Amino acid sequence: MSLFVANFNNLTTFFAAILEEGDRLIPPPRDTPPVLVHASLSAFGNSIPGGEKPVLAALITACRKHKRTLVMPAHADPGSAHLTSRNPLLAFRRRAPCTGMGRIADRFRRTPGVQRSDHPLLSFCAAGPLQRQILRGHTPETGLGFDSPLGTLLDRDALILMLGTPWTTCTALHLAEYACAGDDRVSCWAPVGKYSRVWNDIPFRTEAFQALGSAFEHEHPDLVRSGPIPANKTTKATWKIVRMQSLFSFCVDRYPQFR
Repeated sequence: MSLFVANFNNLTTFFAAILEEGDRLIPPPRDTPPVLVHASLSAFGNSIPGGEKPVLAALITACRKHKRTLVMPAHADPGSAHLTSRNPLLAFRRRAPCTGMGRIADRFRRTPGVQRSDHPLLSFCAAGPLQRQILRGHTPETGLGFDSPLGTLLDRDALILMLGTPWTTCTALHLAEYACAGDDRVSCWAPVGKYSRVWNDIPFRTEAFQALGSAFEHEHPDLVRSGPIPANKTTKATWKIVRMQSLFSFCVDRYPQFR
């Protein structure tokens, strides 16, 4: 087997092949759904030339060639100044970092042409033909529920691509939380512009996500495509791609058993 060189061309071919695998999960007539990506740079090796830049450039190119809208979470960093100070000058801005989502996601946020939703804590970034439709109307009250970008992605039956990340990072699983939520709510706060915004949302509990995702893979292997990330021979990192609607249907049914 020839050695995989993690350069732009090889990575673009690699991502294009993954998207084609994802297309095989889509029942006919096949559409071109958006792609929600969770990515770990370390999955591609610690010595990849250029770091996150060639990985992201290749991913964007592959999505563009397949006419896909690329989406990544851009949730606020827990220690960000706009979350720890009531100074309105430190309020949420679209250029605020999201390094907690990983270097690839934060680089995506800073890429020309990428747009970011308005939620001060739980925003998403997107690039592609559906970016405005996916990101619009993301008010604090919509959170990660059915009126958020995740809800639009569910309606579009987006593909979820996980590059070296565990199920605990899969934001789409929060939709199962909303579907199964009772009356329990928590108060949320963030500075927005010159004012403070307070709203209620469900309490997020991701403890069950890994077990939920693993159960989905085990019980429905035909609904998952996966494989190794060839750029990294040391950690044996893997990728997986699933349809959002099939994952959601399973998790809504099984979530009460795992929480």
